Amino acid sequence: MNTQYSGIKEIELDKGFIQILEKNIILLKFKEDGAFDLRDAIETNKAIYSIVKGKPFLSLIDARKYGSISASAREFLAKDTLTKEIKIAEAIVINTLPARLYAKFYIRLSKLANPAKIFSDIHDAKLWLQLQQKIMFGEVHERDVRFNEKFKHN
Repeated sequence: MNTQYSGIKEIELDKGFIQILEKNIILLKFKEDGAFDLRDAIETNKAIYSIVKGKPFLSLIDARKYGSISASAREFLAKDTLTKEIKIAEAIVINTLPARLYAKFYIRLSKLANPAKIFSDIHDAKLWLQLQQKIMFGEVHERDVRFNEKFKHN
């Protein structure tokens, strides 16, 4: 599957940016020191949906610069019906212990509908997302299975 989204390359939101990366990876990058709340989460998912137009996508969240995220925003992002059916997988890139704890809490307690994993390296996150897409669409090769062993634990 090789979905390309035409037109929009970047959308600036109040608390972050949404960018289209290679293939069908949608990057959410937070602005520094913002408090991300439910209103921001709703705005984010509407913007993502407007970009992908109902087509499957991979979600890459760059949370290396962010202030905080409310519980209601985490819950909404995890379970919003607008995007959860078309989100193939989600990779969260963090670089601090508090961010890692928030991300683990988000993944475990929100009971995500899609695979999600925490990374400290954005390149590894992209590779893992591409592997999840291959798994979903039955395009996995033996080399992909060996490569997946690298990502067994957070």
